[in-house]
Amino acid sequence: MSLPLDRLPPAVLEAARHAPAPLALVGGALRDLLLSPSCSIRDLDFVVLEGHAEPVARWFARRLSGTFVPLSPEHQEYRVVTREGLQVDVTGRRGPTLREDLKRRDFTWNSMAWDLQQHRLVDPWGGRRDLALRRIRTLRRANFREDPLRILRGFRMMARFGGWMEPRTLQWLLQEREGLRSVAGERIREELLQLAAGAHADRALYELVQTGVLFLLFPDLQELPTIPEVDVLEHTLNALRFLVEDLNHPHRSPLAPWWDPWFLVSGRPPLRPLLVLGLLLHDIAKPRTYTKDTRGIHFYEHEKRGAERAETLLLGLRFSRQEVQTVVRLVRLHMYPHLLAHSTDRTPRAVARYLRKTGDLAFPLLLMAIEDARASPHVNGGIGNHLALLQELIQLQERAASTPQRILTGNDLIALGYPPGPLFRTILEEVAARHLAGELRTPEEARAWVLKRYPLPARS
Repeated sequence: MSLPLDRLPPAVLEAARHAPAPLALVGGALRDLLLSPSCSIRDLDFVVLEGHAEPVARWFARRLSGTFVPLSPEHQEYRVVTREGLQVDVTGRRGPTLREDLKRRDFTWNSMAWDLQQHRLVDPWGGRRDLALRRIRTLRRANFREDPLRILRGFRMMARFGGWMEPRTLQWLLQEREGLRSVAGERIREELLQLAAGAHADRALYELVQTGVLFLLFPDLQELPTIPEVDVLEHTLNALRFLVEDLNHPHRSPLAPWWDPWFLVSGRPPLRPLLVLGLLLHDIAKPRTYTKDTRGIHFYEHEKRGAERAETLLLGLRFSRQEVQTVVRLVRLHMYPHLLAHSTDRTPRAVARYLRKTGDLAFPLLLMAIEDARASPHVNGGIGNHLALLQELIQLQERAASTPQRILTGNDLIALGYPPGPLFRTILEEVAARHLAGELRTPEEARAWVLKRYPLPARS
């Protein structure tokens, strides 16, 4: 067989062909080339077939003008990162033969190699067939014990490519899952983000629940089925299924006629996994806030306490501050679009205030609320009110695009005689909302409204 090596970065391929030791291409780059010959490769893994890996890694660093990073010299693991964003990992052969090296890798999809000298695929463990069948299989129980992160990586592969876990692999995974507790948070974070971004993230998260692995990362989720009247965990998984379906196939979605504004979700890849994680955690505090009286069941302030808990969990997994803030805002504000959608006296000003307060999360929050409602069709009559709110938001956003950003500033308030203080923010936000709603159109109208609504104290 032939391999479309021309899809590899030319400078990397040229350096590999002239390296001071024979090399084989392994790992995700090879897997992706076999799956999709037209794909673009930015991260590459090479195994040194003879000799030590460090001189070869330094060779790549010189040829690519990249930065040499010794990941684990004792295990002959090195990395080269270039200014163009390419990443080349170089490792020494583990075991007496390449066959033995491949056996020790995480899954058979990655237990193949392309020998650059002999121009042939080395596939002693049936990885190519497993890949065609989308069968996720490991060759040794010890593979999970040597690096427990591989447990989560198996589900990440499921999220990206679909597929299913081979029964013996699943049995070994269950036996070794506790080892995941010892893995550094930074490594778990990277796998979770890639998993949540996958086209089959809903399926992977469902399997993570079934195996109990997800509860090792987010233990609060294990309490969700304990509420007598409703299985909140099942509800959450259903909402995730709706969300992933809509993100994958917007033209099939009930939202299809209004999908254009959702570029905030589908056009910005970093937001998609955070939206999935936000929906996963949105009801995490319901068991702790559950109460029941003659009027029914209640979860007072579950969004507030859920946001606090989500922040603690994500910081523990070393998510970045920006990532944490985004998920926390999604959880804390997830009831806002519900309440606005079902308001019987919703005004343009209230919709404008929502748009200003939620900012770039206005549409993602509403999308999350819609999937939340679809997963609870017996509550509040479905998503009709949400779709009406969506149309109003789109109209308001279009108006905002053609409207000057501000018609009143803090300097204007000082000129009117107001002393600087916390009241400024209240006044300016209210003026902005009324301006966006079309109630205040000019600076003169804004100043007149402020003086009437917030009279200046009489001067002595």
